[in-house]
Amino acid sequence: MCFCSSWRPLGFRARRGASLAIEADKNYRTRETVRYEKAEQIQVGQVILSAGASYSVEWNDNIYYRPSDAEDDFIHSARGNLSGFWPVTRSSFLSFGIGIGYQLYTEHSELSRLLIAPGSELAWDIELEDFGVTVFDRIEYSQDVLGQPGISGVARFPRLENTVGLRARWHPKRWVFEAGYSHFNFVSWAEEYDYLDRSAEQFVGRAGYRVAPRTIVGIEATAELTDFDSASAIDSTGMSVGPFVQWQLTRDIELGLRGGYVWYSYEDEPVQVGLWGCSIVLLRFRRAAPPHASNYAQPGRRAARYLQLLVRR
Repeated sequence: MCFCSSWRPLGFRARRGASLAIEADKNYRTRETVRYEKAEQIQVGQVILSAGASYSVEWNDNIYYRPSDAEDDFIHSARGNLSGFWPVTRSSFLSFGIGIGYQLYTEHSELSRLLIAPGSELAWDIELEDFGVTVFDRIEYSQDVLGQPGISGVARFPRLENTVGLRARWHPKRWVFEAGYSHFNFVSWAEEYDYLDRSAEQFVGRAGYRVAPRTIVGIEATAELTDFDSASAIDSTGMSVGPFVQWQLTRDIELGLRGGYVWYSYEDEPVQVGLWGCSIVLLRFRRAAPPHASNYAQPGRRAARYLQLLVRR
């Protein structure tokens, strides 16, 4: 479970490249956790399976996102997910995950729809001592309008997003070096929005230092080259650079803070420069502790003592 809040002064967009890198980090840590919880999972041969389900209900006071004549409705959402983990060799692991759900509109049944939940992906992790490589393919089908700039007056926007890429990690002693490349495709499933179809080349680089067993500080940079299929759309180039901090507060709670400068350049337009920031809380619920679990607990104990001192003062 991950919570993220961001601030974007002067209306600049948050870094998409950094957001995708954060998503890749979260997925990798989830797969890493599964490796140490084999006793808590369903095992079929060498394949470890995990399944889950959820239900939620929400009230939307403007389902068509209109500036006037708003219509409301109650939306019921049921989701199920299945993930698998297969240790191909002692140092390589193949993982897959898929989530499928259904949204039911109480008063507007014509808007009810099938969902492919975010996080559906196929990943292959190869670990060699302090070096690791991940090859992944992540897919998402969505019809949500929220979060899509420039679209209003409709209740759904069907589209398919696919990201395939490579991440490399090198962690010599206290140092952390990571780099990645991914290719992103956005395909609209509605003819009136074909002009939004696009692809993008995305890059991320990161260098950090462990100031404590579970605390990393460093700097990261991202870049994204976006190419629209339509000649009427404007291609863009985006880059960002800034510091980051990752802190393992307890064994199951991780805090993160990152920010910096972002540059966006559009064809025939001047370069735009702005600030970007994001705070992240990552929660992971598990029963079994991985090896060296004391490394997780120590920062939490120090944090608890520090908080106690603040309260006493």
